[in-house]
Amino acid sequence: MHVLINMKTATRTVLLTLLLSALSLLASAASPQRATVPLIIEDQRLFVDAQFVGKDGSLRTARLWVDTGNPDFQITEKLARDLGLDLSGPQIKSDDGLPQIAVQLPGLQIGGLSLDLTSTKPMVIMGEHNVFAGSQTDGNLPSTILMHYQVALDVPKRNMTLAQPGAVKAKGKRVAGLVQHESGMMQMDATIDGQKYSLALDSGAPYSMISTDAIKSWTAKHQDWPQIIGAAGPANFLPPRLLRAPMMRIPQILWGDVALKGAGVVGMDAEFVSWYSKKTAAPVIGFLSWNDVQAFRLTIDYPNSAVYFEKEGNIDAHDMDVVGITLARSRSGGYAVLAVVQKDGKPVVDGVQPGDKLLKVDDLDAAHADLQTILNHLRGKPGDVRTLTLDRKGTTVTATVKVLRLI
Repeated sequence: MHVLINMKTATRTVLLTLLLSALSLLASAASPQRATVPLIIEDQRLFVDAQFVGKDGSLRTARLWVDTGNPDFQITEKLARDLGLDLSGPQIKSDDGLPQIAVQLPGLQIGGLSLDLTSTKPMVIMGEHNVFAGSQTDGNLPSTILMHYQVALDVPKRNMTLAQPGAVKAKGKRVAGLVQHESGMMQMDATIDGQKYSLALDSGAPYSMISTDAIKSWTAKHQDWPQIIGAAGPANFLPPRLLRAPMMRIPQILWGDVALKGAGVVGMDAEFVSWYSKKTAAPVIGFLSWNDVQAFRLTIDYPNSAVYFEKEGNIDAHDMDVVGITLARSRSGGYAVLAVVQKDGKPVVDGVQPGDKLLKVDDLDAAHADLQTILNHLRGKPGDVRTLTLDRKGTTVTATVKVLRLI
C-alpha cells in the first residue's frame, strides 16, 4: 500500500514538473524577442514603465530608473506589498544605510518581454516611498538585468529598446567595450588630451563624472578649458557631498572613432573613484552619463561587449547657461543655497550667500516648487536677468543676478 501511494505521489510530481516546464516554454515562446517602450526623462534621469508579476499572477505597472551604472536591484516596500511578496526575511543595510530585505520576484516584463532575473537579487527598501527621492519611482532597472540584452537608449527620440542577443542588428559606429561578468557594468577605453583612460557608461547618473585629479591635471595644461568650482544646473541633481566639486567642459573625448565634443563633467574624489572601480572589470577614472551621449542612439550590446553610436542629434552645449548657485533641500522644506559657483577664484553671483533659503525666482514660488522647475527658471541666455527672493536668517532679501555660461 505504501509503495502504491509513493508511486502515485511520484507520478503526480513528475506530471506537475512536466506541466510547469511546458508552461515555462510556452511563456518563453509567447514573449517577444524585442520590445520598445517610451523613455521618460525627469530630474536628469532616465525612466521606463515596467510590469511586475504579482503573487496571484496579476500585472502591476511600475516606474523604473534605467541605471546601467548600478548592479543592485531595488524596489520600494509599497510595490512589494502590492505584489504580495514575502517580507519576513532578515533586514540588512544597503550601501546607503537603509534597511532592505531580499525577496523572490514571480516575474518582470517590459513591453511584453519577460526579463531574465537570474543574475540579480531583488531587494526591498523598507519604509521608502521612492527608490530615487524626488521622483515617483518604484525601483530601478540595474545592469545585472540589462547585461543579458542588447539595450538601445535613444534619448533624441525618447525610447528604449530591449532585445534578445542577436535579435537586432545594431547600427552606427562600433566601439569595443569591457563588461564585468558579475555586475554587468560596461566600460570603454577613451582618449582625452592624447592619453588613454577607461570610462564606464552610466545611464543612471544625472551628469557625467571624472576624477578630480584628472581634471586638475588638464587644468594645469589647458587654462582655456572652461571650468568652475561647484555643481549647478543639471549637475545639481547629484548628492550634496558631490556638489562642491569642480566642473569642466572637455573639448573632445574619443571613444574609438566616436568623437564626443564639448562633454560636461563633474569631479569625483579619489574615494569615490576607488569605490566605483570596484564595480567595473578594470579601474576607471569615472563615467560618462547620458548628458554627454544624448546626440546618439546608443546600442549597448552586452553579450558581445560592444557599444554602437548612431548620430541623431547634438550635445546640449548650453546646458550650463544658468545662474551660478548650487541648491540643496532645506530641513524646513524647499531649497537653500548650498554654495555659490566660483570661477577663477571668485563667486560668479553677487548678493547671494550659502545658507540663504530660496523663496522666489522672479514670480516662481520656489519654496513649493520641485528642483527641476526651479532649475528651469534659473536657465536662460547669457546676460538674462533673474530676481531672487531669499530668506537670510529670518530677513527677506532680494538679489538681481545674471545667467552666465558657466562652462
